Amino acid sequence: MRTRTKLALSLVALFSSLPLMVATGNGYFILLLLIGLPAAILFWFDLGRELRAIPTPTRSERALGLAMGIPQVLFGLLCAGIGLILVAWILYNLLVESLPQFRIPSLPAFAVGPMMIVAGLGWARTAFRRASLEQDDPEQDIPD
Repeated sequence: MRTRTKLALSLVALFSSLPLMVATGNGYFILLLLIGLPAAILFWFDLGRELRAIPTPTRSERALGLAMGIPQVLFGLLCAGIGLILVAWILYNLLVESLPQFRIPSLPAFAVGPMMIVAGLGWARTAFRRASLEQDDPEQDIPD
């Protein structure tokens, strides 16, 4: 299935979840939202990367590929910013003053902030980069 089709299906799931929840009164349609939102974000990034990797793009393909990188930069910077805030909040509570709502987190909780910073900066850094598109070569899958 092509990335465009996957993106379209995830956007349909995303935008149909709220009207279906309101119209039917069934809360299970929130699953469409929980699946559609992350899928739409990731397929958006993939489609932008594929458009930027076309060897000889038309002007519209090139412009669309660059335009699809803007939300990726914003999402990456938002992710990195949230990670910085988490790290600062944990360090403030450990080193300066422990607030009443702060509980000492476990070791994996300490890793969430730095991981968000690294992932967010990675997304922001690769948003406009022209990378080679990885194609599956069917002849490589056939053993000799």
